[in-house]
This record gives sequence, structure tokens and C-alpha cells, in this order.
Amino acid sequence: MDYREIKTLLEKYLEGESSIQEEDELKRFFNENENIPEELLFAKKLFRFFGDEKTIEYTKEFEHKKPRRKINLYTLSGIAATLLLALFFVFSNYKTKEKIIYAYINGEAITDINIAKEQTKQILYATSQKISTGIESLNRVGDLMNPELLIKK
Repeated sequence: MDYREIKTLLEKYLEGESSIQEEDELKRFFNENENIPEELLFAKKLFRFFGDEKTIEYTKEFEHKKPRRKINLYTLSGIAATLLLALFFVFSNYKTKEKIIYAYINGEAITDINIAKEQTKQILYATSQKISTGIESLNRVGDLMNPELLIKK
């Protein structure tokens, strides 16, 4: 067979467009001929590999093992999630017995709610006094805007 024909058949084979007869012809050519051009040596190795693999027989028998009992993954994860939730609820109750800090005054933590309320009332009263003083000053500035009042005085 001509090398040009073999090249076209090989191209068809590599593209997946060859027929079974053409594949058999390629197998025969590469298995029987020893003088093959260098550009086609890869195909010779490929077809010889396929031929060698067909002749290998596997003689070892498989041992049939009974499948182990497997714990269902969903069951196991459900048990783990339940345990985690139970631990969370048990240990979360211990933390609620700690004292609640309502405020810090001069760096000291206030944990009694009544003291915190009294301190808040005092701070709000002092703030409202300062706001009242500031509003009185603004009322005097408003008088300066009225020219009639300035002339009468």
C-alpha cells in the first residue's frame, strides 16, 4: 500500500471518520511492516500497543466480600447536630447568670439597673439645663435682628 493512502487513512482514523475496514487495514499495515517513515512511527507504536493490550488476559479471580454495614451519613449527621444543639442549650444557660453591665461611669461598671437609671436622669437633666442656657442666648441674638428695638433703647 502507498504511504499517501496510509496517511489519508490515518488522518481519517484520528478524526474518527474511518470505517472498520479502514481501521483493520491500518492495523495490518503497521503490524506487518518494519520500514515505516519517521513521521508515522507514533501510529505504529499506537497500533502495536492496542494489539498487545488485546492479548493480555486477567486470570486473578475477584473475591466477593460481604459489604460492611455502613451507618447512613444522614443519620450520623443528624445525631451530631442534635448533640451540638443540646450542648449549646445546656451551656448557654450558664452564661445568663452573669451580671449585665448597664453603663460605665468614670471607668466603673454599673450592674444595678436602678443606679444606671438615676445616673441617666442626672445626665439628661444637666444636658437640658445647658440647652436652655444656650437657647436664651439665641433669643437675645434674635432681638438684634429687629432694628426698631435697637433704636428705642
